[in-house]
Amino acid sequence: MDAVEVVARLGSTTLSIRYLGVGETYRIGTAPGLDLALRVATSFPLVERGVVRIPAGATATVFDAGLASPLAGRELWLAARVRVEVQIGLVSITIARVRTSAMPLPRVPLEARPYLYATASLGAHLLVWALAITFAPQLEPAEKLPVPPRVRVTHVPQAPPEPKPDPTMIPAVATASADPTAAPPPAAPSENPQVARRRRAVSEAREAGMLGSDGLDDMPILVRRTDVEGAFEVGQTYHEEDADPGFAGGPRWNPGTIAAGAYATVSEGRGAGEDYDLPGAVAEDRHVPVVEMCTGRPCVADGPISRAVIANTLEDHALALLRCYRHKAEPRSRGTVTLDFEIDRNGEVLRASAHGFGEVAPCVLTVLESIDFPIAPGEPQTTVQFSLGFR
Repeated sequence: MDAVEVVARLGSTTLSIRYLGVGETYRIGTAPGLDLALRVATSFPLVERGVVRIPAGATATVFDAGLASPLAGRELWLAARVRVEVQIGLVSITIARVRTSAMPLPRVPLEARPYLYATASLGAHLLVWALAITFAPQLEPAEKLPVPPRVRVTHVPQAPPEPKPDPTMIPAVATASADPTAAPPPAAPSENPQVARRRRAVSEAREAGMLGSDGLDDMPILVRRTDVEGAFEVGQTYHEEDADPGFAGGPRWNPGTIAAGAYATVSEGRGAGEDYDLPGAVAEDRHVPVVEMCTGRPCVADGPISRAVIANTLEDHALALLRCYRHKAEPRSRGTVTLDFEIDRNGEVLRASAHGFGEVAPCVLTVLESIDFPIAPGEPQTTVQFSLGFR
């Protein structure tokens, strides 16, 4: 069958030989897993589907019917009886079409020794078995032992034992008394022990003055009742009208106010519970940091992504922006950070810069570069100038 022979040599030393079938490719370059490692490109298809391609900086010579001529173009369809030699530095690569024939595999000679060994082993086993049967001693038959008669055992069910009488249920028997005129003792009542204990408890409570009637209707007075709901002040501490309007039209996000009732559990502060007050606690003059969008100028977004979408995306990362204010600025200080950046089609931030408010600006820049904005495939980049006010 037809194949393409590719032989790589370094001087007189053969580096590799490969035969390409129909549809196979011979690649050179610096990427791992290629056919030949050469510093020409990352991955260059030297031979692909019978077409020879010459990389930049290499020379090629075509040999056809014994005549050598330099290759004018950068590609050549490799025909029969045509040989191409490509020179890349000190390495020469010869490419030619050859006809390969399938070589028959040599037949493995049959090994007869295992069969002879198996036959001899089987014969030896049969011989030993025949000798054992022929010369085995004759044993006298064993005497038959009498078979004992079979005995059938019949299970006779026994009547269940009679239950023992309860001493409390047996009436007392009149006994002889020294005084024949004395009346016999009264019979003991048959009462449940649990009912008897309860009756004794009620009698003792009535004697102590805790119960005023003979029945059980006034027993709930023994249980103390109180207004549990009035003992705790449970109410809503978040008021919608107290929220400042934000950039996108809705209430501005404030991490110091949590819409979860009087027992909120989420806060962003330097310590646990820094932003919360319990009912009855002494109010403290605490400062709740706030970040505001577009407090000054500029506030412009030029491109397919609107200014409102950019503002909403920045508000989603308000916690990280406020963390920069808490860690990099003085308490109760005010300042503005101006952001200049571009948003790529895949939502990535490009060429970003932040100015103003001391050490807060570099921290805000780090947060900005980690934000993924909405993608806009096929659209140009969006140029953004935004200002963030901290107080």
